[in-house]
Amino acid sequence: MPKGALSHRPKVLEDLKPICDQAKSIWATPELTHYTDHTVCHSTRVIKHIDNLAGLLPSADKLNDNEGFVLLAAALLHDVGMQRVNVFDSDLAEHLFTPEVVEQGRSSKALCEELVREYHHLISAEWIRTKLSSTWPNRNFVEEIAGVVTGHTKADLAVLQDHRKAGEPMRTRLLAALLRLADELDLDFQRVDLDRLKHASITPESKAHWWKCHYVESVDVLEHGRVQVTFRFSSEDTSEVRDIIRGLVLDGLRQKMANDHLMDLLWNDYGLPLKIDEAVVLPDAGVTAKKPVPQSVLDVLRRDFDSLTRQQLAGQRIPPEHDGAREARRVQPKQISVAASVQTEQSVLQQTRNLWAHGAPVEAVQALQRAAAAYPNSAPVQAMLGDLLLSQGQWKAAHSAASRAVESAYGTFLAHLTLGITFARRGDHNKALEHLRLTDLTCQHISIAPRYHARVHMAVASSLAAVGDYRYALERIGTAHALLDPSVTLPEDPADRELNTAASEARKSAEEMVLEAGSMEIAKLRFQEVLGRWAKKPIVRFESLTTLMEGMLLAGSSAWVDYVFECEFQLVNLAAGFFVRADAWGTTGLMMQIGPRRLRRHQMLHSSYSDQRDRRITEQPLPLRVKLYEWHSVRFEVLGGTLRTWINDDLVDEWTGFLPLYASGKVGFRLWGREFTLYKNPRVTVTKMWAASQ
Repeated sequence: MPKGALSHRPKVLEDLKPICDQAKSIWATPELTHYTDHTVCHSTRVIKHIDNLAGLLPSADKLNDNEGFVLLAAALLHDVGMQRVNVFDSDLAEHLFTPEVVEQGRSSKALCEELVREYHHLISAEWIRTKLSSTWPNRNFVEEIAGVVTGHTKADLAVLQDHRKAGEPMRTRLLAALLRLADELDLDFQRVDLDRLKHASITPESKAHWWKCHYVESVDVLEHGRVQVTFRFSSEDTSEVRDIIRGLVLDGLRQKMANDHLMDLLWNDYGLPLKIDEAVVLPDAGVTAKKPVPQSVLDVLRRDFDSLTRQQLAGQRIPPEHDGAREARRVQPKQISVAASVQTEQSVLQQTRNLWAHGAPVEAVQALQRAAAAYPNSAPVQAMLGDLLLSQGQWKAAHSAASRAVESAYGTFLAHLTLGITFARRGDHNKALEHLRLTDLTCQHISIAPRYHARVHMAVASSLAAVGDYRYALERIGTAHALLDPSVTLPEDPADRELNTAASEARKSAEEMVLEAGSMEIAKLRFQEVLGRWAKKPIVRFESLTTLMEGMLLAGSSAWVDYVFECEFQLVNLAAGFFVRADAWGTTGLMMQIGPRRLRRHQMLHSSYSDQRDRRITEQPLPLRVKLYEWHSVRFEVLGGTLRTWINDDLVDEWTGFLPLYASGKVGFRLWGREFTLYKNPRVTVTKMWAASQ
């Protein structure tokens, strides 16, 4: 338990005791037994996660006692609305539902329970305001507790207002974010009882959620903000089951944190570092042995995983709304139909996926076109529409839809992939690679279905070949083919056919290249900005440095094989980054990072610098010190399978262990994050290069 844990503070405990007793009384007999555990046992586990998360806050942002009381009271009461199955008898009903829905719900237990589950956060908050708080000794923070309860799920956190009360800060937005995340983290086996599941009449989708929890042994918030999920599977479960469960749980958590802007709020605003760590899998053992998942549930899990992948690719981040739109959305539940089936962006995406899977592509596109008209600012809808239009060969319409997706939000995988392919078809391969580089980066952070991952590689290969980078194009083609199971026959759409044609042409062109030796000195290099912002005039004062996106400058030719790259540099902060043998758009190549005392060698592959499993990053101590704010000379010599580095005319490193893949390419510079360096007088002497055979 972290030092100063909220649940151990005397003043908080004193005020919390009557609320804890009240929660235990409310949950004495759970009403909706076919849902996972939402009782006080669940709240206790949520409070444990809250203690760990709050303990990670920087000292200046630690919660005061009043905030601690509000947060833990909300944790105890956030789900009590699920005990009010007579929701239609409350004053809240007329604000949430139409008269038709109320009438239907009174005679349909299933609909009533569905609505209670959907709006339990609002029902809980209303119950706190109108009844539960009347017996509390401390009634000073009723509205704050109700607000945090409302924000624990679904509700937009932006509607909660931070303020001061009793002379101290009351950061309700932060409290709701902590509760929402802690609630999501309670997903282990303690939430389900599979023996009870045998006798429960619930939907296959709910059963799948129970089985996901069954396989999770624990979820732990560790030091430095690492969230570690531990799994235990049955010895009878296949590798497919293990991969699906891990993907649904881990990627589901990551996507939830992104979609609800929890990372933006907790990390960016309050410095709370969070990272969903790699999974730990324990062996099946003894009396704790897990049961194998039934086939019927596995079918649902497969569909869920496929849907999660599609939604990740489409992206779900919608731009902030103006106050009028947010207010309109708050009253939207009034529009619920008798079947309680308001068509949201998510339901449209799911409906489209089902139509496509069942061989109705025209109907799928039509459904998305209607949704695009209804939700013009929805990046997921526009991105998926672009992807489906692309698969039908409607290039111009696909380009337009994908452009709207990128402009209306933060950009999505499917939108950038579609734009990369359509720009390439127009002949603008530099613009194509600009978008494809972003899809490359996305592949490092979310699980991508093999077909889409292969399409990224093929699209990059097509544009690399078009700008004359045949060697790295061939490597991309080989990677794409390795991703696809040769035993599975996939339908080939117009985009795939064009990419395969481009791959054949790239292979033919590469076979016609020959090596030429000579000596060519280039004193004036023309550098091109690649991805991100490059600071041409950096601020030298240390305290004024600003955080940058990735910046990269490349020059020269991807056909250069052996050469010497020289320049002068002045280290301002952290490190200087240099590229040699980089492909035409800086997605693959060798990067040397020079700090004051160390040299880091990077073998960048497909925009990723950091795959330690392949030892693509190695670090060497420098025999000299690179002083800040002083000019130094650096020289890199790449000759065959050797890269030598000189600083101030001293040989500081000789690297011979990099992969044969890095055989030719451009030169350049890179800045990242708070790295700052000044560069001048770049020059290259080329002694061997690829050329077209005569």
